[in-house]
Amino acid sequence: MPAHLAGWLGPLDWVEDAPSITGDLICPCGGRAFELLHPGKTHRPGRLPEPIPCTVKIPGRPDEFNHWLAIDVVCVGCWARAVVFDSMRHGYAMFLAADRWQRQVRPTLVPWACSGCGGRPHRGRVRFHFPERDDFLAEFAGRCGAERWADGFDYFEMRAECASCGHRVEPWAGFESD
Repeated sequence: MPAHLAGWLGPLDWVEDAPSITGDLICPCGGRAFELLHPGKTHRPGRLPEPIPCTVKIPGRPDEFNHWLAIDVVCVGCWARAVVFDSMRHGYAMFLAADRWQRQVRPTLVPWACSGCGGRPHRGRVRFHFPERDDFLAEFAGRCGAERWADGFDYFEMRAECASCGHRVEPWAGFESD
């Protein structure tokens, strides 16, 4: 499991041949309903019936990739907050240019409202896909060991389900690291 979500994921399903994990978001207080926060911009991929969060352009040098996606959750029971995904600080990108990403200003995130009823509390289920362990360890030899392999995921995906009406958006968010 990625270290930044320790204590925030429910029972994990491990798929050996993928390799990936899937799990429900669960607050350390036991809550499963969250406000989902995203950068505020949406798009509608052709195969999906409704808009979903997408990347936003952030300041940076013209020769750098300056598009960002982040998903935070705020528990509606205890108001604890967790960063579920930040494309500039998590996954494979973290190992490629960690020093640059740490300097970035993180724009304000906005709450997601259900397209079915307008409600804000949602349940979330996340999936992290990992690169082949041996390839990852060879590429980052000397910078990290096997204990950091799960932090180097190359794909993130999240499903959202309204806690009020049950409307489900799958996938609700996703990002593939290059």
